[in-house]
Amino acid sequence: MSNYKLKIEKIISIIIPILYIFLLYFITYIMKYDNWLTSFMLIQILIKNGGIQYLLVGYLIILSLFLIFKGIVRDSLKANIIVTLIVVTITMISYYKYKVLNEPFLPNDILLIGNINQIASFGISLPSIQFFISLMLIVMLLYLQYLLLKNKKENIINLKVDIITRVFCIIVGILLLYNICISSDRYINFNIKNDIGNNYSWMGGNATFFIRLGDLYFKEPDNYSENAIEKIKDTNYVNNEEINNENPNIILIMNEAFSDPTKIKNIEFSKDPMEDIRNIIINEKNSKMGDIISPVIGGGTSLPEFEALTGLTSYFIPEQIFPYTSYITSDMNSIVRTFRKNNYYTAGIHTNTKTFYKRYNVYKLLGFEKTIFSEDIENPEYKREFISDNEFANQVIEQLKNNEGKKFIFGVTMQNHMPYANKNYDYYDIDINTNILTKEEKNELKNYVQGIYDANKMYAKLVNYIKQIDEPTILIMFGDHFPTLYSNSIDVKSNYTNLQYNEIPYIIYANYDININDIPQYMSPSNLGINTLKLSNINIPWYLKKFEELYLEYPVVTNQIIINKDGKELDTVLDKHKVLLEQCEIIQYDLLIKKEYIEIDAY
Repeated sequence: MSNYKLKIEKIISIIIPILYIFLLYFITYIMKYDNWLTSFMLIQILIKNGGIQYLLVGYLIILSLFLIFKGIVRDSLKANIIVTLIVVTITMISYYKYKVLNEPFLPNDILLIGNINQIASFGISLPSIQFFISLMLIVMLLYLQYLLLKNKKENIINLKVDIITRVFCIIVGILLLYNICISSDRYINFNIKNDIGNNYSWMGGNATFFIRLGDLYFKEPDNYSENAIEKIKDTNYVNNEEINNENPNIILIMNEAFSDPTKIKNIEFSKDPMEDIRNIIINEKNSKMGDIISPVIGGGTSLPEFEALTGLTSYFIPEQIFPYTSYITSDMNSIVRTFRKNNYYTAGIHTNTKTFYKRYNVYKLLGFEKTIFSEDIENPEYKREFISDNEFANQVIEQLKNNEGKKFIFGVTMQNHMPYANKNYDYYDIDINTNILTKEEKNELKNYVQGIYDANKMYAKLVNYIKQIDEPTILIMFGDHFPTLYSNSIDVKSNYTNLQYNEIPYIIYANYDININDIPQYMSPSNLGINTLKLSNINIPWYLKKFEELYLEYPVVTNQIIINKDGKELDTVLDKHKVLLEQCEIIQYDLLIKKEYIEIDAY
């Protein structure tokens, strides 16, 4: 064979796999939208508005994977097959996850692989024909590549040169992948927003997954040291003024997808889904309703739960990273441990399986003395396919009845979990009147609203029980996040501001006189955790006093929203509070990640 022909074949063996990578990226990109026309229009908009770097990053990620596997297996076709399997798998998982939870597939989700069957049960619909055609097109392109390269073997002319070339490909691929996907400066270097929604919209599921790999690394704060923590401990903020000497029972409930449906425009309800709760607020002097500003929307229940049980903030945690699955692997300080240290009986109730978000292990590590999951409840009452809120109330009452002394009972409900389509109730208490919804959309909203009504009844049931007992008791309920409603006619974002989209009601009731006026109208779940300790008249541990100081200035501090004590939404804390924020970050890093200088059960 002539040298000329060898060179041509060599060029072909390089160009064809690279061209395939280029086409593969755009096919997986359009799979995100499930519509080719929409995808091409968005690509045009992206290029026109100077956002071509988003397309470039997506392509370079797949190219870096090809270089790595090309170096490992040597054969270009085999490398492209491996890369295709990886890329298409991530794209498909992201497609389905977004359909179910309005969130793309992220590296942290791998830690939830044990819950895949349960996640899938929340509802999966078949994609469009264009999605399947895209998959077929990928297979056809691979086969075409095989036909073009099958007689053009990549012969080893010089073993030493071959080894050097393969090592070079691996090194270049790893460096490229590191700089795009892991480096802390990756968003700045490539002029890309550090925002999951933005990433998924403009790059698709595959590129979004890889560019968030760096989120798994928790960067050590500046000035983190034992000396820094000792200084914080010596100069902590103290505010232990007690309202009275009562140490009441505390019932803290996080209700699944709890929100106020009456805020949705152009919808009329036959009666108020939260009528009992509003009557309690009107008629009971020791009651209050305000708003929790959740760090998540539509899913990610364990993040607000983590905040409420620890007093720590999602502000220092990368978006869509969940401490339950990522960080909590050994005993950890929490408000649960604080209650237990003050001679409280502590019980954690969740009417879902014990494995979801690894709660069974996490609850023990946070200090719960007793845990109750769906597996532990005999003959529970179900509504739709979930254990009912009424059954949840029965479990709370049982814990109050059967345990002596002061009690801290935390619980997470499950009845009103999505999906809301085709998961119908046998009976509906509330009808919906609207001319803007299809029959299917109306049914979906009706299912959700029935869940809110039943949560409202559950809260009233617990209030009525608490009224009858002699022990001072405080009942607190809040929602984890705004619901995932798929109906296109219910355009939530057009009806709500960004703040309202994270806004979830909280309700407090006490069966004795308490000073409830100091509780902020707006709170993050972490601030609610701190205020739960304050309502119980338990001194706050020193390591949380800096957080208390922060929350007094900024009642809401989450990874999405900051609100100051005047109710103003801010992008970040004021300069005069930056040192305070840094001190909280140092404490949280030690408590959650390093666990080196703050002892367990510190006080």
